[in-house]
Amino acid sequence: MSDMPYDKKRIVSLDALRFFAAMCVVFGHIHIKFIPVQSIWAKWAFFEMRSVGMTLFFILSGFV
Repeated sequence: MSDMPYDKKRIVSLDALRFFAAMCVVFGHIHIKFIPVQSIWAKWAFFEMRSVGMTLFFILSGFV
């Protein structure tokens, strides 16, 4: 990895954060299809997890 040009180096912690953001989006969509939730607060929390995960993913993808 040390022979790669500077702009091609990976920042592992940002990759891990981007993975976490992607998983928030995936779990937010899985919730809609497979996990019935009765509470409006739980539905709101899953929606927020999805939207924050999407925003974070795109911000980090633009940075990396």
